[in-house]
Amino acid sequence: MNQALFDGELIYLAVPDPDRDAEVEARWTQDADYMHLLGSESAYPLTPGQIKQRYEESRKQGDREFWFTIHARADDRLIGFSKLIWIEWSQQSAALQLGIGDAADRGRGYGREALRLTLHYAFNELNLQRLAAMAPGDNVAAQRLLTQAAFSLDVRLRDAFNRGGRRYDRLHYGILQDEWRRGLPDVGGVARIDAPGADIPRLPALQSTRLFEGDKVRLGPITPEVVAPLFAAWSRQAEYRRLLDADPVRPWLTGVVKEDLVKDQLRDAQRRSLDEYWFMIYRLADDRPIGFVSVNGIQWMHGTGWVSIGIGEADCWGQGYGSDAMRIMQRYAFTELNLQRLTLSVFAYNARARRSYEKTGFAVEGIGRAALLREGRRWDEVFMGILRDEWQATAPGGGIT
Repeated sequence: MNQALFDGELIYLAVPDPDRDAEVEARWTQDADYMHLLGSESAYPLTPGQIKQRYEESRKQGDREFWFTIHARADDRLIGFSKLIWIEWSQQSAALQLGIGDAADRGRGYGREALRLTLHYAFNELNLQRLAAMAPGDNVAAQRLLTQAAFSLDVRLRDAFNRGGRRYDRLHYGILQDEWRRGLPDVGGVARIDAPGADIPRLPALQSTRLFEGDKVRLGPITPEVVAPLFAAWSRQAEYRRLLDADPVRPWLTGVVKEDLVKDQLRDAQRRSLDEYWFMIYRLADDRPIGFVSVNGIQWMHGTGWVSIGIGEADCWGQGYGSDAMRIMQRYAFTELNLQRLTLSVFAYNARARRSYEKTGFAVEGIGRAALLREGRRWDEVFMGILRDEWQATAPGGGIT
């Protein structure tokens, strides 16, 4: 009896090691192309702590989920993952997910061998009768891999999700145990069934959108260990705080900030749908963290959200970093989250911020007269907004790169 359940010629499967694997997988999530290849969820960078939380949640699933990491045999590197999820034992069915993290590791046979091992485990070890898999309409490589492994295209959901401002189909595939057992050894125990040409649409691969990167800055995850001391230091700068919001200026403790950030990220990891997305702003020249930007208060039914942004490092003010970060956030909100409108407000005494917002396409839509009291003087609050059509009309390449 063959006992080599987890070992292939090129790769081997293991269980996630939080201390070793979380850092690597968190880095993959900062690659928008990788996130797009996985499925239809919006790309969003995760921290190692959030990845560890996902490992823990998977472990709690017991026999309802099996999560394997994929390692290259040549150098023991973590290169991807393979999952059997949504297992229904009464129906002997499950769903399959598979991903290879770095672009340099794709197209080298790693995914094909990991799929062979996972199918063998699902059908021979778990004795499942059916596996399902989903492929985005723009991921031609995944469609070929599944079709060559005897999966059949069961359902095509037309224009089911948004990618870079365009609509794509969602393709649902399935394979039965007896179909797998009729397979040929040259493809790892799985038959190659040539589907009709229409089953594998020859769509051109999307050009990389540099989704999280601009000309001067990039957006990264809010990592509590890195961010907490910065937020605490910025809270002691009265000018920064008065430009940022209407709350009374007061200093924050690093430990309290870190604790709040960890709680927020644990909460987000347990939610099926987010209504806010927060990013740290890093200067490209030296990867120095200089501020934050977010889209929050999202109302998905209406396609609307509010934008918040702050540059905490005073020596970085007036150098275009905020405007560049705002352009990235607009591109993310309109093409990745598929929002239709963004709103923000700015205080009348913050002329620099208002010029920056106007430069990035926001228009004044109203005035909250005398809405704010600062040092005995009342100031207006200026409300500004931008629509997706307005952004597309002025963004390079019509908003799609």
